[in-house]
Amino acid sequence: MTIIPKIKCPRCNSFELYKYGKDIHGYQKYQCKV
Repeated sequence: MTIIPKIKCPRCNSFELYKYGKDIHGYQKYQCKV
């Protein structure tokens, strides 16, 4: 899992996100560890 430091979770303001596949448009999705 790759941690992405430049993006933070809008719900919990955590910076520890990891890549979570892609959506139907091909954009990268991220998921919070919390």
